[in-house]
Order: sequence, then structure tokens, then C-alpha cells
Amino acid sequence: MLLGKTLVITGISSGIGARVGELAIALGADVVGVDVKPPAAPLGAFVAADLASPQAIAELVAKLPGRIDALCNVAGV
Repeated sequence: MLLGKTLVITGISSGIGARVGELAIALGADVVGVDVKPPAAPLGAFVAADLASPQAIAELVAKLPGRIDALCNVAGV
């Protein structure tokens, strides 16, 4: 269902964000996880960012792949 799609998931290090990452990978997605700290278990590519900071968000966007099919904003800010 998500095969070949790129998903950016914020808040991937724990809780709902981690579970969304696990499910997306199980469904074939390429996942780019975003959080202030990396998840305990690898869940695709990871970019560290504090989404409470507008500057950090701008820097994050510059690091993301060219094509993003979906954004799952699960970070608790």
C-alpha cells in the first residue's frame, strides 16, 4: 500500500510516532523520522530536529529528500 512512498514522521522516537513508523515500514514505505533524539530501534532514516524552533524546522526542510508523499506530524511540542 505504501510501497515506494516517502513518509516524514515527526515524533518518531517514542509512543504513537514510533508505532506509525513501524507500521509505515511494514507497509513498504521509506521513512524519514524526525525527533530531538533517535529512536531506540532504527526506523528508517533519521534527522534530529527540535520542532519547537522555527530555525530548526527550516534546517530540517533543507535536509529532507526531494520527494515527500506524506507528513505524519505526531511530535508533541
